[in-house]
Formats: sequence, C-alpha cells, structure tokens
Amino acid sequence: MGRIEGFSGYFSFLKAEHPCKVLFEGEYYNSVAHAYEAAKTTDETERRRIRKAPTFKEMLQVAKLVREPDNWSALKLHAMEKLLRDKFRRDAELRERLGQTGTR
Repeated sequence: MGRIEGFSGYFSFLKAEHPCKVLFEGEYYNSVAHAYEAAKTTDETERRRIRKAPTFKEMLQVAKLVREPDNWSALKLHAMEKLLRDKFRRDAELRERLGQTGTR
C-alpha cells in the first residue's frame, strides 16, 4: 500500500474530529478536537460548553469564543500528543486500525 494522502474515507478515523471518547482532566469529550479546544481554557463553564457540543461544527462555534492562552504555542503540541495517545489507548478498534497503517 502507498502513502496515506489524506484523512478521508477509510482513514477518516485519523482526524481529530473523529467521534471517540477522550479523557481530559477527568472529563470525557466527544473527540480529540473537543478536548483540544477545551485545553485552551481553564474556565469550567467554557469547557462544559465545549464538552456538551454534540457535533464538531457546534463545538467550533463555542470554541471560537475561547481566547487562547498567551503560552498556547508552547503547550499545544504536548496537548495534542496526549489526547491522541488517549484516543488510541482507549479504543481497541481504532488502535488496531492505526496499527494497520504501518509506516505509512
């Protein structure tokens, strides 16, 4: 098999917005994207609104109102790595599919 050219079709499970349960600071979120946006704030009201957004599109509407912290550029890669690791650790089917991508 060749390179993975994009996260569509069979590979859409690799997208951050792919529906899956992700644990972030004691709360479950509907996707990595939900949790990633929540990581930008410590305000529990904002986090709750992000967490409760049923779809990716609705979550983005809420998240665009959150102000990124000044040090977000230094924190965001660590946050994304932690959330992606949780996604694949938590879900055996997604972990298996990820493993099937090999070195692609």
